[in-house]
Amino acid sequence: SDVLGLMDFLKIKKAAVVGWSDGAIISLDLAMNHPDRISQVFAFGANSNPDGVKESAVNSPTFKIMKIRAEHEYQELSPTPTQFPE
Repeated sequence: SDVLGLMDFLKIKKAAVVGWSDGAIISLDLAMNHPDRISQVFAFGANSNPDGVKESAVNSPTFKIMKIRAEHEYQELSPTPTQFPE
């Protein structure tokens, strides 16, 4: 609602949105709930929690590859490389 309020204040009818992390979640939410206001979305690093994902999706080859890659990148880049599972 804050983004839509700012867009209204600035008289922006429709915008392309870029979001990272929580901003990516906001971007996706805007696109899903207000598609008339959003022309394009680039969502990078949207938070993910597989708890609500169907079992078949979690066990898909694509998801498994993504999880392996995410863990590897986390271990390389994080100051707490052993805490990925948490």
